Amino acid sequence: MPSRIARFILLGAVLLLQPAPAQQAVAVSPAKYTYFIEYDAASNPVYICRALANQPTTQFSVQYGNLNTIQVSGTTATINFTTPHGFQLGYKLVISGSATTTLNGIYRVVAADPAATYLTVTVAGVPPGSYNDATVATDTALLTRPVWAINLLNWVGGNNVSAPWTNGSRESYNQICANRAVVNGPNVVTFK
Repeated sequence: MPSRIARFILLGAVLLLQPAPAQQAVAVSPAKYTYFIEYDAASNPVYICRALANQPTTQFSVQYGNLNTIQVSGTTATINFTTPHGFQLGYKLVISGSATTTLNGIYRVVAADPAATYLTVTVAGVPPGSYNDATVATDTALLTRPVWAINLLNWVGGNNVSAPWTNGSRESYNQICANRAVVNGPNVVTFK
């Protein structure tokens, strides 16, 4: 477990790599963590979410009840989910199992809002239409899953005065970054 000083050095390196003044940014560390950083109007980082970069595979399909359709028009495929998906721009996903084999493949998300129920990827050679026979899978840390540790940064006069863990005094990977919440048994406690 890295020391507190090492965490802040790593945090500083990640923050320097972030575009400013962005409202949100995702950074995949070459190490073993994925970061999601939300900024305030003054470009100060407010929430820093951290998850292990490699997660167990999450699957979406009509059969599982968490995927509606994949709509293809031209080179754009819009994937429609039944609930907010948690994907971010640049996340990798795999589409498989479609009878339309040109739809099956590895894609990067080109447009997404983690709170929305749809995202888009760029496809080639896929006939236009609506598809509901495929499975969408990913091994990335989705913002809607309870796999994150979250820091809340407090700013006074442009200076960061504290960066506590949102669930108290320890780092734990059971929080949902999309709504800055922790899963505590059957209850969800929201920090936002």
